[in-house]
Amino acid sequence: MDKYYQSQRFRELLQRYEEAEQTGNGGFFDADELTDLAEYYHNQGFDTITKSLLERAIYTFPGSTMPLVLMSRLALMDEFPDLEEPEYYLDQIIDKADIEYFYATVEIKIARKELEEANFLLEEKMDELEEDDVNDFALDVALIYGDYEEFDYADHWLQFVSDTSNPDYKELKGRILASKGMFQESEAIFNELIDSDPYSAPYWNRLAKTQFMGNKIHDSITSSEYSIAINPNDTEATLNKANGLYCLGNYEEAQKYYQRYAELNPTNETGELFQALCLLNMDRFEEALPHLELAAEKVEQMQNSRGQQEVYMEMAFTYSHLGRMQNALQCVQKMLRLKVIDRNELMVIKGHVYLENNRFDEAIECFKQAMYDSELSPSILFKVAVSVFDCGYLGMARNVFKVLFNRVPDDWTEGYAYMARCCYELGEMDEYRKYLAIAEEKNPDEVKNMFADMNNQ
Repeated sequence: MDKYYQSQRFRELLQRYEEAEQTGNGGFFDADELTDLAEYYHNQGFDTITKSLLERAIYTFPGSTMPLVLMSRLALMDEFPDLEEPEYYLDQIIDKADIEYFYATVEIKIARKELEEANFLLEEKMDELEEDDVNDFALDVALIYGDYEEFDYADHWLQFVSDTSNPDYKELKGRILASKGMFQESEAIFNELIDSDPYSAPYWNRLAKTQFMGNKIHDSITSSEYSIAINPNDTEATLNKANGLYCLGNYEEAQKYYQRYAELNPTNETGELFQALCLLNMDRFEEALPHLELAAEKVEQMQNSRGQQEVYMEMAFTYSHLGRMQNALQCVQKMLRLKVIDRNELMVIKGHVYLENNRFDEAIECFKQAMYDSELSPSILFKVAVSVFDCGYLGMARNVFKVLFNRVPDDWTEGYAYMARCCYELGEMDEYRKYLAIAEEKNPDEVKNMFADMNNQ
């Protein structure tokens, strides 16, 4: 579909539609054309236009397959809070023998993690096909699994694809290799695709993601810049570059690209949330807060529970740092109502808010409750210790870390650099050297973060 958007045929369709909108005469477009336009505008972040086009297609061509399939997919992905369940739209399709109807029903199962049932239906369908149709069917199925990052299933279905020169085959193969940590092999595939189509922004975006995953951050940023040069309004490329800059600690520049992403994709909270995170990393807490509040509005409108949890957590810490304890506790309460995050983790966050605002007794009660209810779970002990450390109570943090290290398995890697820093600040140099040696062996990245200020001196 990405290549279709760049084709002369689609450009003519888009121009005809935009001219019709400007003149106000509406124009005539068939169901498939309206669906193609809706998918294009959805990918550009113009969701109001997307929904309007699909509603027009469904009203004008009742029972038509493609607009109802796309509306079902958008409902499945929770793109619009007021949509019905995806099955509601599929039930309206007249031609239920259409392969697109079948794909859509299976996609619902894949999205809902009913993977074995979906695979059984797909294998049944493949057994009914003529031999000449198997290649296209297997590739379509593999691409659907790829859309949901079910790469083991995608890889399985690629085995039935005979045309391995197909660009869609290669692109998915590159993604599968990246998912297995085979970044060099994945990068080679995307470079090969780019050699054959150097103006394909999607290929540059895939390459950028693969390079990012392989920790080649500078290369990833460069690839994103090629994509942006091809299409300055490419949301994926803009976000990829922002993420690369953020990873390098270039928060000032990263914020500019997250701002641009927010402009290009105004219904998504990511741009506002990460602008806030950039500002927080630069200790600009007051400036970060309006971005967090905007992000909260967006996730609330989309009824995105996990997104709400992430935003409310950052808001809680930001309000707390600014001394607005009641606002911070309200955010914790909102997270509690979402029932997404573990209650013991929420008690740690609540304890952190109290401790940062000098409500020592209330903080200790929250920490005790979290540790007791979790039966001294290592993950909760670690979170308590880090919270206490961040609030400057180094002696208490050291004591919690000691309890933690007595309960963790041999392959536990977190917290040793924190413990080393505690001991260093407390003047316990033998203990400092002991835990630093462990940390350098188990988690050198944590050492780098914990002692970055000293290394820069």
